[in-house]
Amino acid sequence: MRAVFLLLATVAAIAACGVQGANPQAKDRLDQIISAFNSKDEAKVKAMIQSSMAPAMFEKRKLEDWVAQTMQIAGDLAPLAVQKNLLDQPNAIVVEVKAGNGEKLGLRLDCESNPPHRIVGVRIDQNPETLLTERKKVDYSTYTSLKDLAKRIQETVKAPAMAIATWRDGKLDVGVDGIRKMGTTEPVTDEDRWLVGSIGKSMTSTLIATFIDEGKLNWTSKLGDLLKDIPMNAAYKDVTVEQVMQHLGGIPQDMGYTGPTVAKIVGALKDPTAIRASYVKDILNRDPIGKPGQKMAYSNAGYAILSHIAERVGKKPFEQLMKERVFDPIGMTSALCGMPGDDGMPSGKGQPHGHFSAKEGPRPGKMGGPLTHMAVGAGGGIACSIGDLAKYAAWHMNGFLGQTVPGLSSATIKRLHTPMRKDARGEAYAAGWSVGTEASPDAHGHNGSDGTFMAEMAFFPKEKLVVVGIVNVGFEGAQSPGVDAVMAVLKRVKG
Repeated sequence: MRAVFLLLATVAAIAACGVQGANPQAKDRLDQIISAFNSKDEAKVKAMIQSSMAPAMFEKRKLEDWVAQTMQIAGDLAPLAVQKNLLDQPNAIVVEVKAGNGEKLGLRLDCESNPPHRIVGVRIDQNPETLLTERKKVDYSTYTSLKDLAKRIQETVKAPAMAIATWRDGKLDVGVDGIRKMGTTEPVTDEDRWLVGSIGKSMTSTLIATFIDEGKLNWTSKLGDLLKDIPMNAAYKDVTVEQVMQHLGGIPQDMGYTGPTVAKIVGALKDPTAIRASYVKDILNRDPIGKPGQKMAYSNAGYAILSHIAERVGKKPFEQLMKERVFDPIGMTSALCGMPGDDGMPSGKGQPHGHFSAKEGPRPGKMGGPLTHMAVGAGGGIACSIGDLAKYAAWHMNGFLGQTVPGLSSATIKRLHTPMRKDARGEAYAAGWSVGTEASPDAHGHNGSDGTFMAEMAFFPKEKLVVVGIVNVGFEGAQSPGVDAVMAVLKRVKG
C-alpha cells in the first residue's frame, strides 16, 4: 500500500506546488501544473509531468507510467486546493492541501535550487508540521545488539516500539524495544505479532505459486479462462496471473474506498470469500489504467483477484489456504490473516497496537471493516512475529539460491523473483518483490504499511543476509525506520 500512497503524494505535491510557487520565476508554470492535474485531461497531465519533473524522477519510472498513474489518482482526488502555505523557500515548500474527497494532507515538495526549479523529491504526512524540517541522518551501525539498534531507532523517530530481526548462516537474531500502545507501559516482546502490510503481496504470490508447482495453475493462466463466469472488461481476459503478480495487468490501483463504494460492493455480505468475489466482479468491469503487459501500475486490487483465484482453485477460504500452503510449510507459527482490531491481531489485547502519526505524537488507531476482506487481506492484511517474518524472507532467499526448501521448488521461487520488465538502472518489480536498488543491485525486498504500522523486509543473496524491521506507527512518505535498520545491519556486515 505504501508504494501507491507515495505515488499519490508525489502527484498531489506537484499540484500543490502549482499554487504556492517556491519562487516568482516558476509561479506561472506551477499554476499550470495544478490546472492540468485538476482538468483530468491526459494530454495536459502528460505535458505537465514532462515540464515539471527533474530527470531523476524518470530514472525509476517512465513518463507513460507517471501519466497512467497520475490520471488514476486525479480521478480519485481532483480537484486539489491548497489550504495553507507552511514553508516557502527557493528549493522547498510545505503546504496543507485538501483533496476533492475532503481529505487533508501535509506535503513537502523539494525542487532544484536553480531555474526551472523542477521537482526532485516529496514527502507526505498526516501532520504537516512534521515536514517543516529535514529528518536528521543518524549512523546506527555502531549498535551493540539488535535490541540496542531497535531502541536507538525507536527513540530517534519517536515510535512507540520497534522490532528487528536478522537471519544469517542459519541463525535467527531478534531485538525489540518499546511499548505496545501509547499511554500504557506494556512492553513489546519477541513473540508479538506485527502487521506486515504490503509485504503480504509476496506471500499471496507464494500461495499462487504452490498451485503452479502442482500443475493446477500456470504462469500464463489467463483471467478470462480462470474466471469465465465473471463478465469482465475485454482488456483483462488475456491478462496472466504472473502479470497480475507483477502489477502489469493494467488493473486499477484502488487506493481508497469511499462509503458508497463499500456499500455497493459489500451490501449485506458478511462472509470474507463472498465479499472478495463481489469486489473482483466490480474491479474487472472497470477500465484498465494501462495497457496490460506493458505498464507497471501498483495495484492492491490485483492481489484481491489473486486471492479469489486461489480460493477457486484450492476450494478453501484464502485465510485457510495461506496457513496450510505458506505459513505451515515455512514454520511461521505466529502468522495469520487479518487486520488490526481483530482478536489476536496487532491491535488486539496483548499485541502491539497500530498508531497514526500526529502532531502531538503517535495516536493509537486501527484499520478494519469490509475493506480488509475486499483487498487488504491478500495485499497487506497479514500479521506475524518479527522472527517469523525473517524466517519467511530466509526461506525465499535459500530457495532463490538453489537450496531445497519445504513447500515450493527452487525453480518456482526463482521465477517469483524474476521481473518481466526492468528499467534502465536494472531495478524492477517481480511477484511481490522489488529486485535491485542503486545501492544494492542484488537486493530483494518490499515494504508495507496501512498507515498505523510500517514494515521493511530485505534479503541480500551475496551476503546471505536477511534483515526485517517494523514499527507500530505509520511513516508514509518518509524513509521508514525499517530502512534505517536494514542499512545499519548491511553496513556492519559489509564492514
